[in-house]
Amino acid sequence: MSPIQLEEIWVYPIKSMKGYKVDQVALTTTGLSNDRSMLLVNAQGTFVTQRTQPEMARISVEPYEDSWKLKHKISNS
Repeated sequence: MSPIQLEEIWVYPIKSMKGYKVDQVALTTTGLSNDRSMLLVNAQGTFVTQRTQPEMARISVEPYEDSWKLKHKISNS
């Protein structure tokens, strides 16, 4: 079997939101560290995804100090 060569590694901390490219990442028993480790829930406690809220695809997530920074790109159209 030939070794696999990766061109890029991306992690997506919050399910259904944009991710960010990393140079390296730890592999845990559940997958890549910080990859899809969080999700949004509504007031009723039901998780929310792009299936019901497509605009989530425009929210970027990136590490910021000891937390996360979320940004939404506002369209002018």
